[in-house]
Amino acid sequence: MKSHGSKIIIIALLLIITASAAEAVTFVGKRTQRIYFGINLPYTQFGGDFGGDSYLKTTTEAFIIPDIEGGMGIGFTFGFTSLIKKRLGYGLEFYYYNTNHTSKWLSWEDDTRASVLNFDFRLIYGGTPFEPFFSLGVALPHLTVQQDAVDVSQLNPPLDLVSSKIRYRGLGLNIGGGLEYLPVDFLALTGRITYRWSIMNRVKGGGIKYEIGDQLNSSGILLQMGLLYIIPWQ
Repeated sequence: MKSHGSKIIIIALLLIITASAAEAVTFVGKRTQRIYFGINLPYTQFGGDFGGDSYLKTTTEAFIIPDIEGGMGIGFTFGFTSLIKKRLGYGLEFYYYNTNHTSKWLSWEDDTRASVLNFDFRLIYGGTPFEPFFSLGVALPHLTVQQDAVDVSQLNPPLDLVSSKIRYRGLGLNIGGGLEYLPVDFLALTGRITYRWSIMNRVKGGGIKYEIGDQLNSSGILLQMGLLYIIPWQ
C-alpha cells in the first residue's frame, strides 16, 4: 500500500509541474464558485476503548474489542466551494476513505478494515494560490474485524466467540483544517488534519446484531494528502 501511495504522489507532482509550465492559464482565484473531485491518501487511527484487552458479552456469545494500529488506504472526495466576499468563502464536501489496519487482542493478531463516510462544512480563505480552510462535519465509521487468529481453547475463562468476521458501526464528529495549493485552473494539492470524535454503538457477527449499551469510544486522528481536479463554475 505504501508503494502504491508513493506512486500516486509522484504522478500528482508531475502533473502539477507540467500544468504549471503551461502558458495563459487562468488562476482559479478569479472564479467565485467551483466544484471538485479527487483522490487522497489517508492515514487514520482508532483509539479510545479499542485497547485490545476487553470484549463485549451478550447472553450467548462474545465480540472482541481489539487494539487497532494506525493504517493507510485510499480515499475519494467530491465538493463545492463558493466565495461570498473577496476572500472569505464556504464549502460543502463529501469524502470517503478505506484503510487497512493490524489489530491485536491479548496475544493474537489479525487484520481490520475501516471505511468511513464523511460530510463536512468548510470555511475557506480563498482567492490566492494557497487557501487555508477549517472544517466541521459528521462521520459514519465502519470497522470490519477479523478474529480468525483467536484460539478460544486457550482463553480463561473460555468465551463463545462469534464467527470469524465482526462489524462495528457508529457515528462521529469531525473537526479539522488544512491547506490547498492551486497553481492552475484545474488542479490542486491538498492536505489536512482532522480529529474524529466517534463512538461505536452497534456490532454484528455470526448472525447476531447487538446494540451496544455502553458505547465504545473509537476516536482518532485523520491525516490526508491528495490531488483535486477542479471545475470552475462562475
